[in-house]
Amino acid sequence: NFSFEKQQASLYAAGDVTAAELTWVSDDTSVATVDNDGIGYAVANGETDVHAKYNGEIIATCHVLCQFK
Repeated sequence: NFSFEKQQASLYAAGDVTAAELTWVSDDTSVATVDNDGIGYAVANGETDVHAKYNGEIIATCHVLCQFK
């Protein structure tokens, strides 16, 4: 699931998987980063994917587009 507030996005687990069981990874940390709690931060203009991993396997992907005016 995905929620957005200002320039911070929160990704969170739903269903049988808990947030503590997930690892969050950004493909390009020069564009966006994501912390261990699934909170994503825009860094610079560009696009990247943020993945949720469970037991080392990608179970969800969120495409992120960062645009600053």
